Amino acid sequence: MVAVNPQQARLSRRGWASLQGLALGFALTVFLLPSLASGARPDFPSLSEKQEEKLAAGKLVLVAASSGEAGRMVTGVIQIDAEHQKIWSILLNNQNIVDSSKAIREVKTYKDVTTSGVRDLRLAFLLKVGWSEIRYHTARSYHVASQYMTWVLDKKKANDIAWTEGSYSTWPGRKPGSTLFLYKARIDTGRAVPEWLEEDLTESSLKRYLLYVQKLAEE
Repeated sequence: MVAVNPQQARLSRRGWASLQGLALGFALTVFLLPSLASGARPDFPSLSEKQEEKLAAGKLVLVAASSGEAGRMVTGVIQIDAEHQKIWSILLNNQNIVDSSKAIREVKTYKDVTTSGVRDLRLAFLLKVGWSEIRYHTARSYHVASQYMTWVLDKKKANDIAWTEGSYSTWPGRKPGSTLFLYKARIDTGRAVPEWLEEDLTESSLKRYLLYVQKLAEE
């Protein structure tokens, strides 16, 4: 039997705990569905000729990200061969949020009130990563006639993340019967995750969701 130095054992345990915390931060970055603080309709980004060609071909287009105090804003857009009503029916279905991610176990609506054409939606999320559960809440404003939704972290509730914000919006497509789905996201997990990896995982998460919505809407 090999003797274990007590100090080495303590260091090993600390190292494992640090790795667990880092892994949890990665998972949060990947699976959080982000939510824009201003509440105004997002601007459609300027696209290059090459990006327009990709968009017309039904491919996902990522736009250069911008950085801020609350993290990095990532923007993606995709053309979907479906009317905007069908796309919004997917975006507003809580079960589709759960089905789009292995980590999200539950999404519950705790407020749903419409005033002057603006739907105030509050959603509670439960994520499970390894042996840990993560809960957070978003306050969403869905402007029905203008076809956009913005949201931010609901700070009136207890949350296990530092901040999240973003928006969904739909626009006329480049061909009849199609719709452009624009998705902007910013996430701050509040955890010590390397910047380059957080950026990469945020983009990966955004790509997966845009493609998920496209596939479901075109079925």
